[in-house]
Amino acid sequence: MSFLHLFDLIGFNEDGQIVASDINDINHSRSNFLYLVCKYNTYFLKEEKMEISDFFKTRLNEVLNCVEHGENFEEAKKEVLSNCCLKVQMIQKNSASDKGFVEMLNSVVPVKEKEFSSAVKKVQNDKHLAYVLTVLSSGLLQKIDKQVVAMQGNIEKKEKSQLFKNVIKYNCLVSTAIKVQEQSLTELDIQRLVG
Repeated sequence: MSFLHLFDLIGFNEDGQIVASDINDINHSRSNFLYLVCKYNTYFLKEEKMEISDFFKTRLNEVLNCVEHGENFEEAKKEVLSNCCLKVQMIQKNSASDKGFVEMLNSVVPVKEKEFSSAVKKVQNDKHLAYVLTVLSSGLLQKIDKQVVAMQGNIEKKEKSQLFKNVIKYNCLVSTAIKVQEQSLTELDIQRLVG
């Protein structure tokens, strides 16, 4: 079961293609989609201890601004993806839709945040693990809701970055909790992960 909650930052139609959300027009929805992909890319680069491309430091903001103003989304998407790591590019090639792409990205991101690691180190069993994951995701949900409300005005680059990182963390926590509930992931698996 795939889980994905994007807090109306991005809208998808029934075919999984990007549309306007309740709070964003289609251009901002597309820009947010590209930004989210970049955040997943950064996550994978850190995991592999690889350097981030200069594109993300210099040109990304310009590309996102152009998309927000209605310029060619498909060209922007190609440019962003061409600067992403191979893992992101391969996942995109194997995805049937934009929503499927983000769902697949989310499904392969392990939760390794310090807060998560310290919270699960003393977990005794799967039920305790599910409880800890629920508490962590609930706290993060409240934080994200506040950040999304703040985003309705002008949000600073650093705050936007933190919002999208939190969205990824939230989705990973809930996906992990679902795997624990379905018994495809156990407390022992998590202990090895955070080990």
